[in-house]
Order: sequence, then structure tokens, then C-alpha cells
Amino acid sequence: MTMIKASKPTIGVKEFKVFGSKMPTEKEAFPQIFTMSLFAKNELIARSKFLKQLRIKHKIKSTSAVILKVEEQIEDLTNMTVKNYGIKFVFRSRKGSLQNMYKEFRAISRCDAVDSLFGDMASRHKVKSDDVFIVSINEKQKDELIRQKTIEFAEEGVYFPVFKKELIVKDDLVLKGTKLFD
Repeated sequence: MTMIKASKPTIGVKEFKVFGSKMPTEKEAFPQIFTMSLFAKNELIARSKFLKQLRIKHKIKSTSAVILKVEEQIEDLTNMTVKNYGIKFVFRSRKGSLQNMYKEFRAISRCDAVDSLFGDMASRHKVKSDDVFIVSINEKQKDELIRQKTIEFAEEGVYFPVFKKELIVKDDLVLKGTKLFD
């Protein structure tokens, strides 16, 4: 039996950069190219989110749009230091209205921060990850933080308690040859 390290369950969010434009026509031979950075589980969902935003912002339907390139953005995680991220986003509430929100997270990468955002929004507001559109995500320094929850963990001398761990063993079976009664 092999043992693996248990970690928190993730939905596997990746960052994609999608390039697309309107289909070339006789009137417009060289249409404007749009680019967008998106967070999605896979390339197919990133394409779908891109086409949705193209329809909303620029009134270009998916039938008259063409996706030129989809690149997966890979972050360098060699130093594994925890950074502070500030995320501005818009989400659709359960009543159907759009609401703006800003949250701060401490994470190793941008994808981890967005993954924490999706989990937080699902637990607090019952919002699915499809209903969250990220406007911007920025790395913040310690003095730029706003939320008290992230400020208290960004300090230098923060220590986390390690509780005493004991293996609880129930002695139902006793080794042969041991003296039970003296």
C-alpha cells in the first residue's frame, strides 16, 4: 500500500490566455484581435468563457467569432513562498443581480488564490464558479492589504500551534507470553 500526502480538494483551476477576433469579412478584412486572461478547469471551458465575454462586452456572437490561440499560463513555483493577492470580481447572486466584490487571499500562486476564491464564494454565498467573473488579480505587499483577516497572517512573527499528537491504541489483543496478572 502506498501512502500519499493528503491535501485540500481542488477543482484544478488553471490560468489561460485566449486570443480571438471577429471572423474576417469583405468589409473588414483585418478585424480587431481581443485577448483575455481567464481561469478555468480546462481549455474548453476557457474558450466558452471567452466567447461569453466577447458577446457581453463587444456584441460579437460565438457564430461570428473565431478563437485564434489558447495558451496555458504556467507560473514559476520554485521558491514556494506565500504571497498576498487582491481579487476584484463580479458575481451573479442567487436572485440574478450582478454584484461587485473585492477579496484578499494568501496563496502560493494565482491559481491557488482563485481556487480559494471559488471555494469561499461557494461556501458563503452559494455561488458557482461559472457565475464568478474575475476583473483583476494583483499581488499585494503587506502594507497594501485592506482586510483584517489577511493582515493578521501577513505579519512576521506568526506562529501556528502544534498540538500534542498521540497514537490512540486499544489493547484488545495481547501478545502471547505476556503476564496479565502478577
